[in-house]
Amino acid sequence: MSHQSDDIPPLAPASGFGWDEPTLDAAEGAHPFGTPDTARYQRGTELGRGGMGRVVGAWDQRLHRQVAIKEIVTDDPAIARRLAQEAWITAQLDHPGIVSVYDAGQDANGRLFYVMRLVRGRSFTDALQEGDEPQRRLRQLLSVCQAVAYAHSRGIIHRDLKPGNVLVGDFGEIQVMDWGLARPVRRDQSWVQVLPPGLVAQTRIGVSVGTPQYMSPEQAGGAEVGPPSDVWSLGVILYELLARRPPFDGDTPQEIIAQVVTRAPRPLDDVPPELAAIVQRALTRDPKDRYADAGQMAVDLERYLDGQRVDAHTYTSGELLVRFIQAWRVPLLVASAVSAVAAVLLAGAVQRVNVERQRALAAEERVQAALNRSDENLRRALVAHAQAALKAGARAEGEVIAANALMLGDSPEARGVLAGFSNAPRPQLLSTTTLPDCSVGRILSNDGSMVLCVRDEETLLWSAETGAPIWTKNVSAFSATFGADAHKLLLHFGGITESGWLLDARTGALQPQNMADLRQRLHVRSASFVGRHNSSYVQTLNLDTGQNITHTPCNAKMGTAAVSHLNVLGTVCDDGRILINDLDAQDVASRAFQTTLTMSWTSVFSTDGGQMVIGTLDGQVALFDVDAGQIVEVRKIGDGMIRAIDISPDGSTVAALAERGSVWLWQVNQDTSLFRLPGEPGR
Repeated sequence: MSHQSDDIPPLAPASGFGWDEPTLDAAEGAHPFGTPDTARYQRGTELGRGGMGRVVGAWDQRLHRQVAIKEIVTDDPAIARRLAQEAWITAQLDHPGIVSVYDAGQDANGRLFYVMRLVRGRSFTDALQEGDEPQRRLRQLLSVCQAVAYAHSRGIIHRDLKPGNVLVGDFGEIQVMDWGLARPVRRDQSWVQVLPPGLVAQTRIGVSVGTPQYMSPEQAGGAEVGPPSDVWSLGVILYELLARRPPFDGDTPQEIIAQVVTRAPRPLDDVPPELAAIVQRALTRDPKDRYADAGQMAVDLERYLDGQRVDAHTYTSGELLVRFIQAWRVPLLVASAVSAVAAVLLAGAVQRVNVERQRALAAEERVQAALNRSDENLRRALVAHAQAALKAGARAEGEVIAANALMLGDSPEARGVLAGFSNAPRPQLLSTTTLPDCSVGRILSNDGSMVLCVRDEETLLWSAETGAPIWTKNVSAFSATFGADAHKLLLHFGGITESGWLLDARTGALQPQNMADLRQRLHVRSASFVGRHNSSYVQTLNLDTGQNITHTPCNAKMGTAAVSHLNVLGTVCDDGRILINDLDAQDVASRAFQTTLTMSWTSVFSTDGGQMVIGTLDGQVALFDVDAGQIVEVRKIGDGMIRAIDISPDGSTVAALAERGSVWLWQVNQDTSLFRLPGEPGR
């Protein structure tokens, strides 16, 4: 019994199962978590049916997801015990290749059911019938062997392994299904002891259960079975994958069982000898001569896929010679191209191959083992870094690292990282602007149309639209500030004079307001429209009028301030207070709000003046609501200081430049992860 993707529609408001996804009734205050047990699962279309029951698609009204429910359709107590046994055993097998059990219970009629993951895909039977991509099918069968190996390590055998009980998901995942005939073979397993007393039925000797075509001889004969019996079933699946036909003929189950018990499987033709050896060991009639469990078979199959020596195959001298030449093909090719003498030396080396065969094989195994350990360690390290990038929202780094991890070997964790980024927003480069080469720095106007470039002996205004200078001054400015409309520009000259100019940004003409009288301790910050703080005052300049305004709201030696285009001054004090002043007022009265912020480094107002974004020295960015007078959102960017911050004109997105040069974005008032932009550091 299986459920496949052709019967399962994608998630949508109309599910296709016969129900519509429920919505929360705000008026009644109902919440999905309050759904009673009897109404939690809304059943839909039947997906499959077997001898013990059926599988239906269902909607989990508590968690809002599609699931599959396996339930009995009879009141037979024996069938109910088998379903309960299947649910309990499957729930203990916590492996990516084994279907997950979510819940279990009784319906309104008292009949048992259990809930499991809904796998979207197709059966391995359908995949084998296509007959293409044999290497890919071998990799998928390897995943099946590894999942069954996990069950064997837990003391459980499946007893009904066949292609129809294996699902291949839409994203390549493998799920081993239908554990209804599974049994524990070791009663000393601690988790087996937690099963209800008498739940796990004992296998009746002399009675055969399973699918005849895939039964081992001992299972077909009704004898007691163990892990080698599952190995036989895996060998039959591998045989069908290679030969495109079953190993035994028969029109009825009885004829097939008779051949399984008495005859050897038909020989394989045109199959690599290593694979033929794996099939032969798996289908050996005596269980003692087979692989002891699925784990040993998985190791041999993986060795073949990786080009290593297969334990089940006995190599001839010629095969060993070919492997030796393949391992040393590059030096041999170089030697043959340099001189004919190399060919003579190669002939001598070939003659000595048999003598040094054991030494070469031993060295090969040691080197290969070291390479395997190195690749595995590197893969684990890459997976760890990719998971960290996923958690941090670093999409570009995470995708590249996860892809490199998958090149070293299959990893559910790495695939999970790629899946985690599948629905995340992907940044797109809309345009680029060539900027001038400045030794001191670049300062952009508020609208981004002009760039002020400060060099050692000159200051020039650069047009971002034409890519050419607008005007040049033969002076070196200490810092600069653009006005709200980008038409006025304040240049500040450091040093002894501590003076400044107010210019028309479009022409470079000096405005009537000469700022030489501000040389007493005035320090202009290029990103904030305000004077630098010193001791116990804040010196502010109105760029539209040239008027100096002095406020003394707090002791802010390291604090910052910002002025909006509405003439509102916000100051962050060293003790965490935030003070809001109206620059048009004649007095110095301010509104004060106490916060837990540490000393700030930079701050900026939103376009409408309603929000103030503050960056601190310990890597935090806070969003302060001016009207509400409180911090409404805080994000941790890193451990260092926030070098620069900005907020989009519509107030929806905040950008912050961390100390190490990473630019981070997030949506305001939305519970979304931080997103780091790839590329070079910027402001």
